[in-house]
Amino acid sequence: MALQINEKKFKVHFLSPYNCASCEKVLKNAFFQSSEFEIFLKNISWIKKAEITYTFTGQEFFVEAKKPLFKISSHIYYDENFEPFFSLREHNKIILNIQNKDLPLSAKQQAILISNSELKDNIKSIIFHQTEGWMLDFNDYKVLLGKEELQARLKKTTKLTNKLNKKDLKNKFLDLRYPKGFVIKNL
Repeated sequence: MALQINEKKFKVHFLSPYNCASCEKVLKNAFFQSSEFEIFLKNISWIKKAEITYTFTGQEFFVEAKKPLFKISSHIYYDENFEPFFSLREHNKIILNIQNKDLPLSAKQQAILISNSELKDNIKSIIFHQTEGWMLDFNDYKVLLGKEELQARLKKTTKLTNKLNKKDLKNKFLDLRYPKGFVIKNL
């Protein structure tokens, strides 16, 4: 988007991992209203990076939006650094419920592994407990994965849920922490 104010040209290059017309509108409105546009950009939580360059024709702003990784609540998300931010646009992301904001690096990597698994489209939310590990919440059932051998347990969950009739899983709790099997309990 290119804007001109009082014979000065300002260019704003906006890069976003998703289509966000409301983000562009906020930037345009702020650009016309604020003489301190650079400060404004640094104080918006959904902005990942904002840089300014000076050229012969005027100032150029390079603005990049954050990519939401997990949902916390309506319009609140975690970015790739697990920092919360507000987004103007709603995103269809897995809800991440954590008791402690300071997840260890291994747990962050595991959360990303879960969000990239074959199950991602069916998972409503994931919960991390320091002692029990990961719990996946689907619409009709829950799966406890633990913290160890997560990739193998995700594959086991995929096989198991594909094999079992969806009606048989309704209101069930699957515990896959056992090395040679699993337990199915009623919720």
